[in-house]
Parts: sequence; C-alpha cells; structure tokens
Amino acid sequence: MPLSIRRWEKPGEPAQKVALEKELKAQGYQPEFWVDKPGTAYTHRKYPSETVLWILRGEAKITLGADTDTLRDGDRITLPPNTHYSLQVLGDKSLLWLIALKKKKK
Repeated sequence: MPLSIRRWEKPGEPAQKVALEKELKAQGYQPEFWVDKPGTAYTHRKYPSETVLWILRGEAKITLGADTDTLRDGDRITLPPNTHYSLQVLGDKSLLWLIALKKKKK
C-alpha cells in the first residue's frame, strides 16, 4: 500500500493538540495522546479499525510494507483496518503525537 500522507499546510506553526483532538472526535475517532523518547520503535503494529497517526511535534520514520517515509510536525496518515506498520522516532527530541482509532458504529 503506497503511503498517503497529508502534509501540514502551515509551516512554522505547530499542530495544536486540543484542536486536533476535537477534529478527530468530530470525525468519529477516539484519539489518544502519546509522547515517545528519541529512538523509540514500534514494529509490526496494527489496529482492528481505521487509524489516524497525527504528528504534533517531532519526526518519525513510518514503514508500510516496502514503502518508507518521514512524518514531521503536523503530518497525518490514515491507515485502513489491520494495516501493519512500523514507526521509529527520529532525531534527538521526543515525538508528540495522536493515535486515533475509528469508533465502531452502534
């Protein structure tokens, strides 16, 4: 699956956690705020529902199959259900990000 990253449209302006959480909730997602230290790596992750990864601050390498790219401040990627991915925090600063799973309809 080719990576389809929505790049941040406001260079130099940090993504705002509260506004992004509100946006995700309005879209039917359950967002969680994460902070990871430099060098942290998650391998072969997947979630049972559609998932958004949204970088607030920092830099991370994401890999889906043979495709690899770098996510930076404000970048967002939406993954279909059960998509395997790996993510590694790059640089010397912590990664601040949101992981949001699509809520199941009742």
